[in-house]
Amino acid sequence: MITFLREKSPRLDGVLAWTRRSTSGRIFRAMLTVGFFSIFVNIANFAKDVVVANSLGRGDQLDAFLVALALPTFFVGLIGSAFNVAFIPTYIRVRERDGRGAAQRLLSSALFVSVAALALFGTILILIGPLILPLLGSGFGASKLALTRHLFTILSPILVLSAVFSIWSAVLEAGERFALVALVPVLRPLAVILFLLLGFRYLGVRALALGTSVGFALALLPIGIALRARGIHLLPRWHGLDEDLRQVIKQYLPMIAAVFMMSSTTLVDQAMAGMLGSGSVATLNYANKLVSLILTLGGTALGTAVLPQFSRLVAEGQWAEIRHVRKVYTIVILVASFLVVVGMVLLSEPLVRLFFQRGAFMHSDTVIVAKVQIAYCFQIPVYILSLMNVRLISALRANRFIMVISGCNVIVNVVFDYIFMKMFGVFGIALSTTVVYSFGLSLSTIFILRTIKAKEGAQCA
Repeated sequence: MITFLREKSPRLDGVLAWTRRSTSGRIFRAMLTVGFFSIFVNIANFAKDVVVANSLGRGDQLDAFLVALALPTFFVGLIGSAFNVAFIPTYIRVRERDGRGAAQRLLSSALFVSVAALALFGTILILIGPLILPLLGSGFGASKLALTRHLFTILSPILVLSAVFSIWSAVLEAGERFALVALVPVLRPLAVILFLLLGFRYLGVRALALGTSVGFALALLPIGIALRARGIHLLPRWHGLDEDLRQVIKQYLPMIAAVFMMSSTTLVDQAMAGMLGSGSVATLNYANKLVSLILTLGGTALGTAVLPQFSRLVAEGQWAEIRHVRKVYTIVILVASFLVVVGMVLLSEPLVRLFFQRGAFMHSDTVIVAKVQIAYCFQIPVYILSLMNVRLISALRANRFIMVISGCNVIVNVVFDYIFMKMFGVFGIALSTTVVYSFGLSLSTIFILRTIKAKEGAQCA
């Protein structure tokens, strides 16, 4: 196929060379890879959401499931997301400097540390779960809260499963192997669909919880097979606390704190929604589905692609190139996001009707969800730009500043959630998300520009 296109368009050789040699081109190629395979994942996720909407609508059972899922998801971010961002820059530097053997030793030791952290957080989750759930579902009745606790027990295993998936995926991403990592999550919604179609009549909302846990387990298998095929050992092994592992831990701890604080914004949103009428938590969930699709295709693709490239450029001290890449993608993000936001605002209600209005999901639900979805749309440009900034700060190994930004964002989120909720109800909770990301974007941009200027000045000196 490529040969045919080259014959028809000689310029294709130049385009392919650009995607192989220039940093912007390599990022673009990785974004295309992640974005392309993420389309299949998000199609499956939307099919899952359609099945969930048809089965559960916007009622109490789905509220209970979402609150039960919130705590495991929160702790998954602490282990998985924080590990990836802290580990990849140091792993790439060690691999390029000392070879694959040294990189394997770093991976084995880092896995050992992560498993220990996982055991700690898992114990904390088991202990505090029954105490925290009544706070997250403060407006729940006794039977609804009992169902939430039961679903929480079924969903607890995803903490371990998702954390291991994130750690193994980080190694493939560090080697710029993005396709499998982007595609494998499709197994999660497929498992949920299967459980709902075959078991909902007998299990009710428990089928949704069981399908979620099984899906996380299935997604581990292809990643493990791929790593073993590349000769990478998957089990943790302690090789001592050397300088490289210290660097990972040094970046890991503030990232855990940062993810802890940022993940808490979701908990705060759901807790605030739980104070409102029945179905408010579910309304936030449905309203964020289409926006999450866009953020996954754009933000996740960009975030996954730029971290290895920014890490390489920082290791080589190519500050002018970093400035250029960031400028190029800032313009691209702003233009693309503007068009997407306008389209989403104009078509919000027809889109909700198309994807969700069937079965237990009624026209009245569509009207409410569409309005809240518009509020969520405004976060798209600031979220994606913020994600790019965070990846660059991580490549600079300055995760302490990410922790500072996250702490400020938590305060901003609580304040504006409360103010906007009082003014606009559940619509206001969604709207406050844009305010939070805009504040964080401003702080991270100032830090990056000052840091690059200082690094360039030090090079000239």
